[in-house]
Amino acid sequence: MTNQSSKERPTWRMTTKAMAAGLLVAVMAAYLILVGQTAQAATTFTVNLPGDTHDADLGDGLCDVNLFGSGQQCTLRAAIEQANATPGADVINFNIPDDFGAGVKTINVGSTGNGGLTPITDQVTINGYSQPGASPNTVARGTNANLLIELNGADAGSGDGLSIDAGGSGSLIKGLVINRFSNQGIDVSSPSDAQTNVKIEGNFVGTDPTGMAALPNRGDGIEMDASNSVVGGSTPAKRNLISGNDVDGLSVSVAKDVRVEGNLVGTKADGVGALGNGFNGVDVCCSVGASILRNSIYSNDQLGIDLGVDGRTPNDLGDADTGANALQNFPVLSSAKTVSGKTTIKGKLNSRSNAGYLIQFFSNPSGDEGKMFIGQKSVTTDDSGNASFTFTPSSVVKVGQTITATATKDSNSNTSEFSAPRTVASS
Repeated sequence: MTNQSSKERPTWRMTTKAMAAGLLVAVMAAYLILVGQTAQAATTFTVNLPGDTHDADLGDGLCDVNLFGSGQQCTLRAAIEQANATPGADVINFNIPDDFGAGVKTINVGSTGNGGLTPITDQVTINGYSQPGASPNTVARGTNANLLIELNGADAGSGDGLSIDAGGSGSLIKGLVINRFSNQGIDVSSPSDAQTNVKIEGNFVGTDPTGMAALPNRGDGIEMDASNSVVGGSTPAKRNLISGNDVDGLSVSVAKDVRVEGNLVGTKADGVGALGNGFNGVDVCCSVGASILRNSIYSNDQLGIDLGVDGRTPNDLGDADTGANALQNFPVLSSAKTVSGKTTIKGKLNSRSNAGYLIQFFSNPSGDEGKMFIGQKSVTTDDSGNASFTFTPSSVVKVGQTITATATKDSNSNTSEFSAPRTVASS
């Protein structure tokens, strides 16, 4: 028998080893992909009952309150319980039939004696817009959202409407009407700054389903204690209506980098009528980096924006003080005039030196909040911390209305309280 040469045998062995190694790598890669998909797989639970019963078996992975009934009978309470028990980023949708009545489907939380809803402890999207016939807002001013899932907390006892606890990072709540709870409508709590990336979009908090009458939550509309989170957003569909609540519309505390954008806070759904919250529109306590941008904040009983929850905070020279949102100084408006169909606003900001700021302007029928966003202007302070500005909005502001402004620092997104109002003059 002829022996293989000394050069051929190593080549054959190397080829075989390479093939084996390649096969092993492929098998390992497929296994890791499968494991990753399994670990992160999203489960969708569909609420088809307006009741408030617990899930019957948390170990079966099914949202079902009656194991002996036909099909899966799923309540919101049971869906939250199953989402908490199921690893991964889950989804809760709605498909409550008209057998329970046409139009808005009201879930009377606590009506069966179970108290408040189970806190959310795992990532979940609760999508009220999935209910057939519901639709998000499409208009630039106010909201024409058609919300068909209402959470009524009148029988829930003490507690919040929806509570997102540690573990709920990445959760999204949208398209719900949340009213009549004894504490917050939505409470996002974050011990030791543990939660991040929570989004609250397109809800009515503190009103009836039309958004035109108050059904107050007895605490804040929303309390946001999760960093890198957003209430509202840059599109009309994400606009929340946060009005009619007994305390603040929105409270931000123990969190960093929270964006509050494009919401209605203290108005009716039409964006015109007053439906104020009982204290501040937005308050910021103890946090750094809360940006409050392009909202309609009006008719609240105290301040539109309150830093430190202690009433209006005066400006300080050079803006060296510290506290909620670093107690960012607000702009000072020196004049506002409408002449020959053109509105001109002038003013000055004194704050940290050589820094960039975004000045946003608002008009009001009267008062010192910010009902209608009318534009913005970027400025940079000089060595002394001063920046003067002149701004002309694209739409004319009527004589007799008031103008207010906020300042948001570019580097850390801290937004000030509203400026003192300046009444629009004719000359």
